[in-house]
Amino acid sequence: MAGGGRLVRDDRPRGIARRRVGHSRSTLGSLDRGGVDVLIVRGIINNVSSEPRGVPLIRVVLLDSVDEEVMATVIPPSKGELPPDEEVRFSARIEDPPGTARRIEAMFTEAEDQAPASEEAPATGAGEEAPATESGDKPAS
Repeated sequence: MAGGGRLVRDDRPRGIARRRVGHSRSTLGSLDRGGVDVLIVRGIINNVSSEPRGVPLIRVVLLDSVDEEVMATVIPPSKGELPPDEEVRFSARIEDPPGTARRIEAMFTEAEDQAPASEEAPATGAGEEAPATESGDKPAS
């Protein structure tokens, strides 16, 4: 996957910022012996306000060459609230990402904004690496 990830337009809570969304790839075991390709997506969420703020979910989306979604996962934060000027890291471990994925986007989301469970890959809290799988279906618009 060329280039870095980016955090796109979304409805973020007031006073919450994000930075340094990036990714890396590795292989667990030898690919010729059944090893697994792994994509790690990481980033940081900051409270840039002078008040404590709730921490939103992060939705990571893999897009193909024509910007069609080929996989998505939602990452819950490890903290529900951030004190002023504090930050929390998030990461997702996506095993065997689709070969058609060319770009990564990450955005804040809320629980009701998530696609049905059959279209989302499972994820764990921020700071943990969440396993994810290909959705196979385009989400409903």
